[in-house]
Amino acid sequence: MRRLVRFLGAASIAAVASTAAPALADDACLPVKRATLARCAIDASPVVRVGVAERDLAGARVRVAAPWLPSNPVLGFSAATRRNDTEPRATNWYASLSQEIEIGGQRSARMASAEADVAAIQQRAIAARRAVALMAYRAYFDVVAARDELALARRLEVLTRTVADTTQAFADRGAIAGLDADLADAVAARAKQGRVGAEGRAATARAILASLLAVPVERVEVDGELVPLHDVVERARRASSVPRAELRALEWEARAHDARSRQYERQRIPNPTLSAFLQNDGFNERVFGLGLSLPLPVGRTYAGEIAEARASARLVRTESARVQAEWAREVAGALGELDTRIAERDAITDDKYARAEATLTTLATEVQAGKVAPRDAFLAQQTLIELLQGRVAARRLVCLASLDVARAAGLMPEGGEP
Repeated sequence: MRRLVRFLGAASIAAVASTAAPALADDACLPVKRATLARCAIDASPVVRVGVAERDLAGARVRVAAPWLPSNPVLGFSAATRRNDTEPRATNWYASLSQEIEIGGQRSARMASAEADVAAIQQRAIAARRAVALMAYRAYFDVVAARDELALARRLEVLTRTVADTTQAFADRGAIAGLDADLADAVAARAKQGRVGAEGRAATARAILASLLAVPVERVEVDGELVPLHDVVERARRASSVPRAELRALEWEARAHDARSRQYERQRIPNPTLSAFLQNDGFNERVFGLGLSLPLPVGRTYAGEIAEARASARLVRTESARVQAEWAREVAGALGELDTRIAERDAITDDKYARAEATLTTLATEVQAGKVAPRDAFLAQQTLIELLQGRVAARRLVCLASLDVARAAGLMPEGGEP
């Protein structure tokens, strides 16, 4: 879990950094569509590339652990000349070849540890790819919501300004009090303020999405609607019986610690060194022999390393159980939140939304015709504006709640493998 948090932190930093000099993406990623969103975000993510590099690094460690011999053979040669006044000159030489051999199964333990590290990194890479896809979908929904909110804000600004101008015209003729004109102008000013804020939120959302896709912000065009993830509830319930990639990574990490403890245990077994030598003595006699040396394991017992590796394995498995229970609670909470958001969205039906928008559109005409009093128009405007804005906000929250369900259940946004 901690490594996944570091992955996400790196993703945020990389996203900000990539806005300074974004790289052009494949034309298949523009305009931004849901069908290609996850793939484009994963392809553009530096976090995913870091995961690939970590996997390659772990694979290199497997190669480091693979050799059968713990050390290279040692070839030695020495020669000496002996000379004195009473004996003839003689030459001695000595050649030897020695090789250390592992007999305790150390190689298999090293290989098991390295391979478990590779498997853990692969599972964390899967989790990172899924996290990148979910981040991209969240940014996508924010952009779509901001686009709809901005379009609504622009319409509301025009409509409230029309009512304000009509009311001001009545006040200039003395037909109504000047207070009504001031109130109408205040409503129009608030609508303008809302439009400015919506433009800022839209620009921010587009910049975040552009950074995640590594494309220039000016090229970001979104094609889609605020529709939540398909079948996310059913997929989340089916996924409850399948271990998440993060849990599989923790299990492989625990196996790596177990393998390291076995490796230290086997390193207690001394490695013998076999040697062969050929010697020529001073009398030109050839001597051939074999040797065996064995270190005495009296100073280095690896007791601390073994205890540490075993404790690390227990800690990882305990963390895995804690995380699994926490995710089960998160899934239940996310499903409940999604039901609530869907109920809030459905409280404003499409028919109610259309009627509210039509009423707001004709409100200025009704005020001008004298069918609606200005102060009643202000109240009606405020209620209708809140309803229209609430509909957009509710649809966005449903989409984000569906993403929370996918995140809690360990799912890719639209299914498939990460």
